[in-house]
Amino acid sequence: MTASAIAVTPEHLVHLAIATMEWSDPVGLLSLLERDDASTTSQGAYERQGAFLGVDVGVGALPAPSAPGLVTPTTTLELEMAAIEAAREASLRADRLAAQAERQAEQQAQERADAEAQRRADAEAQRRAERQAQERADAEAQRRAEAERRADAAAQRRADAEAERRADAQAKQRADARAKQRAAERAPAPSTGGAWSNSPHVTWYGPGFYGNRTACGQTYTREIIGVAHKTLPCGTMVQFRWNGITATAPVIDRGPYGPAGYIFDFSAAMSCDVMKARGAPKGCFTRENVAWRVVRPSN
Repeated sequence: MTASAIAVTPEHLVHLAIATMEWSDPVGLLSLLERDDASTTSQGAYERQGAFLGVDVGVGALPAPSAPGLVTPTTTLELEMAAIEAAREASLRADRLAAQAERQAEQQAQERADAEAQRRADAEAQRRAERQAQERADAEAQRRAEAERRADAAAQRRADAEAERRADAQAKQRADARAKQRAAERAPAPSTGGAWSNSPHVTWYGPGFYGNRTACGQTYTREIIGVAHKTLPCGTMVQFRWNGITATAPVIDRGPYGPAGYIFDFSAAMSCDVMKARGAPKGCFTRENVAWRVVRPSN
């Protein structure tokens, strides 16, 4: 039995091109061509296979090479080689695309890694800068605190020195006042003194006037010994006698400005210390009927 040749349609060529990517044997290609044929008998498939290969399975006759629409062995080989080449090219393209995708993925991964490393480096640099700024601020605060401490210590030393100087000055003033007091108590009445007069009242002035300047230009203190008189020149030495006590003191101020009969004001030291009777509980008070006279006029 002679089999009829199979006509190759464009659809067969499409199947053939696909088949070359799936099978590398002619039988597989022929099976793909049989997908459009409803016959499934082994005899029919065998005959179509022979026709596809150009073999007369019955008597060995070959179809005419120039018959249109026929697939010869040469054509089949060319189609198979073309399909193989197309598959190879497609595989190469796929490999190239895969390699390119892999390179891109590696590049992106490297870029992400570089970006992360840069981010970490920037963060570390920022933290380092903040630490350095904090260290500088702490050092500056410590320097300022140390400078303030030194300034406070220097100010305290100056204050202590000033207080010590004032204490020494006050002690010297008190010593001088005591020396003057003792000298006044021991001083005899000079023979050239004037006649004695009587002062009905002799007051004294104290703490409310400390620190003020007297009319004679002196600073009034608790220790200064002197008297105030309205008209006697500053520096005039006046001798007083009262209740058995005799003392001499200079005129240092103007006063008193009280009622009539008040002729002298004693300083605090003069009233409370010099004119104080021995054993008396206090000496700061107004005295009555105090005798007085000028023993040495001012120069």
